[in-house]
Amino acid sequence: MAEVGLWGEAARSAFSASIALLAGYSFIRLSYYRRFAAEYLRTDRFALHVLGYSFVFFLVGEILAQLIPHWTLDRFLSVEGDLEKVGITAPVINAILLGLVLALLDNARVRCLMRNDASMSTRSGFFEGVRIAAVARFVRKSNDSALRAIFRATILKKDPMVTLKSNKVYVGKPYLLLWDDPTQALTFIKILPIKSGYRDPTTKKVTLSTRYHEIVDRLVELDGTRNTIKDVTDPLASDVLGLTNDQDEVVASVDIEDLGIVISWSQVESLTIFDDGLYKAFQVLPATPASDIVTVG
Repeated sequence: MAEVGLWGEAARSAFSASIALLAGYSFIRLSYYRRFAAEYLRTDRFALHVLGYSFVFFLVGEILAQLIPHWTLDRFLSVEGDLEKVGITAPVINAILLGLVLALLDNARVRCLMRNDASMSTRSGFFEGVRIAAVARFVRKSNDSALRAIFRATILKKDPMVTLKSNKVYVGKPYLLLWDDPTQALTFIKILPIKSGYRDPTTKKVTLSTRYHEIVDRLVELDGTRNTIKDVTDPLASDVLGLTNDQDEVVASVDIEDLGIVISWSQVESLTIFDDGLYKAFQVLPATPASDIVTVG
């Protein structure tokens, strides 16, 4: 019987320790910035972060359990006793609550730090502003050049120019759930093309021969109402507009969600922000003489 009691106490302690880990995990999970930053950690380092936070929170929870008077209502004393039997003690509960509260405070801290950032102009509410602030701070700390370029294009409402290994070039608006999770790996990128063309493999000059915006400019609302599904995460989202001819007559209906082009990220040679003035300036420059082109290798 003594042996059974010993094993039971060990199981209770192990379960209590595992439950206490929820304190650190809750803190990382509910703090947007901490969650984004943790996505790039190796599994062992992530585990150490959770363990470290949980240990500190548990110590504070133990101190609070000693300082705060017992406040459980009489009707819940039996529930408290049952929880303690399986290892869910007052210090463990305090640690988990502390993790939740500090996560909310950390979100508020990041929101305050980024209050003057240009990205905050895109927010439409307090809670959305909390997430945007976390994304903005994460991007500032990131050395991922592609993520930083796409973030810049999104905030400043500029169009990125994507050059493929085949020398095909697209300029357009990216379909990216940047505000949902900026840590998602780029395997494919979808853009709504405004212009497209090619890059000369010898002179590297870009020629944008197809101008989609000339078609987009002829799109109008049907019956004064756009048939739009607002959820950008929905793959069945639609935005149906009418296509007009030279006489401003609607000749067809177009779902602009279908105009997006999906590009494999592995086929992307370069990504830059498109500037129409700079592009036109390069177009008037004389071509580089073949004798001045140096071939390496």
